[in-house]
Amino acid sequence: MGTRQRRSAQETAQFRSPTAVYLDHSGLEESDLAWLGPLQRLTLWSVRLPPGLLAQLPRLSWLDIRGGSGTSLSIVEGCTHLRYLSINQVRGLQDLSTVGSMDNLIYVAVYGQPQLTRMPSFARLRQLRRADLGSLKGLRDISGLFAAPALEELVLMKMVRLSAADIDLLAGYKPLRRFTWFGEDVPDRVWVPVRDRLALPPAKLEFPEEWFRARGLPVP
Repeated sequence: MGTRQRRSAQETAQFRSPTAVYLDHSGLEESDLAWLGPLQRLTLWSVRLPPGLLAQLPRLSWLDIRGGSGTSLSIVEGCTHLRYLSINQVRGLQDLSTVGSMDNLIYVAVYGQPQLTRMPSFARLRQLRRADLGSLKGLRDISGLFAAPALEELVLMKMVRLSAADIDLLAGYKPLRRFTWFGEDVPDRVWVPVRDRLALPPAKLEFPEEWFRARGLPVP
């Protein structure tokens, strides 16, 4: 009996719109660039792809990376047009330094990365307005986040380890206008004092599309 031919990424792609695609447990190759070219949004769940491929998508402004086992985000190097980036449960991820060079980012979300110990400097992210951080139990240094010059909203979800120095930096970070900590698995004695010290209006937990629209920003 012959072996079943593996379906291509394009055949398995879930087109949410002509410019938005969801790929689940598949692989991309250079030959896929022809149909990927028009995309503005891309969700990748445990997708294999060669280095530099995403950087060749000129319209890509929204990227959601889920699953996988990489230790870094080298696959997003050169994605200079990204305005929204979400990184969710990439096993083994230790290095976010690539994110610090994405100077068009407006919204970044990082969730479920137990191997991540430090946030890189976001000093170049002059347009960054919102950050969602969640379930970062290995985090030891968040200070790089507060190098961003204009971060207005910060949402923490579940356990995000903050040192006393981190909390001092957070309390002294002048651009911040809204803050929320959804401390589902965090003792009240940990998150409540931080909330009370900042005494800021809460940031809403909402879909990113809603967040962009509410601020009169084009949805990526």
